[in-house]
Amino acid sequence: MLASRLSSIMPRMSEQEALETAAVYSISDHGFTAHRWRERNFRAPHHSASSVALVGGGSFPRPGEISLAHNGILFLDELPEFGSQSIGGAARAA
Repeated sequence: MLASRLSSIMPRMSEQEALETAAVYSISDHGFTAHRWRERNFRAPHHSASSVALVGGGSFPRPGEISLAHNGILFLDELPEFGSQSIGGAARAA
């Protein structure tokens, strides 16, 4: 719970950062929401998430958790529980 509050104490995004983040969210399944403008994202995927869910892609390409956390926080709780394929794919993408 403490980690999820980190984004609230970080400085608000600049106009450029907010535009970048809105562009990523506008092409995702989550969509862009104007009420979150300039607020930092907090993403905490489950340790069973696939490498495609973390990195993005698929048969109909969508951004993954790494892209959705752009300009925000990507929190990987219980990091050793993530599969080696998922972490290896995420490390190559970053």
